[in-house]
Amino acid sequence: MGVWLMPRPEVAVSVTVSVADNQLLAPLIDALHPLMLDDTIPGTVMIGNVLAVASATTPRSVWSDRPDLLEESDRRSVMDRFGVGWWNAKFGSYGSPAMAAARLAAVRAAVADLRGCSIVERSYPGAVTLQEAHPADRAQLGIPSLDLLRMAGWSGGEPAHTDFSLVCPPDGGRQPPARLSWSGGWSSRPGSTTSAGSPCSSATGSH
Repeated sequence: MGVWLMPRPEVAVSVTVSVADNQLLAPLIDALHPLMLDDTIPGTVMIGNVLAVASATTPRSVWSDRPDLLEESDRRSVMDRFGVGWWNAKFGSYGSPAMAAARLAAVRAAVADLRGCSIVERSYPGAVTLQEAHPADRAQLGIPSLDLLRMAGWSGGEPAHTDFSLVCPPDGGRQPPARLSWSGGWSSRPGSTTSAGSPCSSATGSH
């Protein structure tokens, strides 16, 4: 049973802002943070890397049968297949059509100078159902699911998941470096940025 904490919006938009370069995580965080402070982005921003996308949608064996780290060419294959970036910031925008349009215009302006940046927007009526929503948009539309649990089964076996999250200031230059074997990202809010990922793992072992 759920309780609505806000009126149902007229429209809901799932937005993904992607950058193609691993070094652009900090500029991406810094570009979006002011929009969270002034409520242009009304909710949490989830920033995931290319391995987060791969592990949420496919088993590791699709990309490599080697036991060592995925090569950069493997990661680029994931980017090409799914049309995503090395880092992908995902969030929702809600309200009237005019408000949603104004918020999206502000987002586009804020990231316009990021090299190789792309934006994907999918709009829905406020009463969108599970069946109508793109699977990748459910969290941003307030539709609960266990879809992302499959990330923990990336290396095989039954998925199991434990987070040990770092909490950092929402400052791109102060984020810990992401390791090459790391599948995950950041949950960014107006006052903090929290590590939302861990090494790709399952109940039978780790990446």
